[in-house]
Amino acid sequence: MDRKEPNLDNSSASLINQLGENYYYLKTIILNRIEISKLELLQFFSIIISKLITGLVFSILILIATLFCLIALVLYVATLVGSHIYALLIVALLIVLIGILFYILVSPILSSFIVRQIEEIDFLTQTPNDVEK
Repeated sequence: MDRKEPNLDNSSASLINQLGENYYYLKTIILNRIEISKLELLQFFSIIISKLITGLVFSILILIATLFCLIALVLYVATLVGSHIYALLIVALLIVLIGILFYILVSPILSSFIVRQIEEIDFLTQTPNDVEK
């Protein structure tokens, strides 16, 4: 028994060939889209991490400068008052008052600003069409 393969005419062979090419073309597009999304996410997080590190370094430098200014203020108040203990208490009271004022006046404004900034970051809800824009 000689088994023959069915003869496919040129149009059906061409159709199968085109379907195969289209499948691999779509597969390549999807894989490229996934890689682009990974790179965009990596870029987004690298920008956030670099801003956090920069903010941390500047915060530490400002903290050190503030400590030196507070030490100088304590020494100055100590010369005015005549006692280092009273100077420390006066400066500590001043810092507590500034903290309370900051909490009452600036904290709501800062909180609403941060919430608005976070709401603008909607990278998790973006569709592929949004990424191209």
